[in-house]
Amino acid sequence: MSENELESIYTTLNALTLQLGELIIKKNKNKRKESKESEEPEKPEEPWWSIQYYKNSIIINNKPTEEFRIFIREIGGTWLNIKKGWMFSKTKEEEIYASIKDKFPTWKIKDQRN
Repeated sequence: MSENELESIYTTLNALTLQLGELIIKKNKNKRKESKESEEPEKPEEPWWSIQYYKNSIIINNKPTEEFRIFIREIGGTWLNIKKGWMFSKTKEEEIYASIKDKFPTWKIKDQRN
């Protein structure tokens, strides 16, 4: 092969490589665009509350809502910053559990009592 033929092949290969790169980039952009369009809108987190033991107490945690905070205070909860939750005497466990369950019947319960 002559030097001119090799140079012509080299030039053609470079041009094809550039075109291939551009096609790959376009394809990836289209995939990202399609995946964004097909994604379902993010559902808001469902409300929940949890109950767990802590020393001689129970701790109630929840997805923060003003309604829950007011209710917990009304039934005697004390905020315990170290546990980021509401503290009640363990002797009132069943009463507190039933009260919250009655007030927020559709909320998910994460029972962490062991």
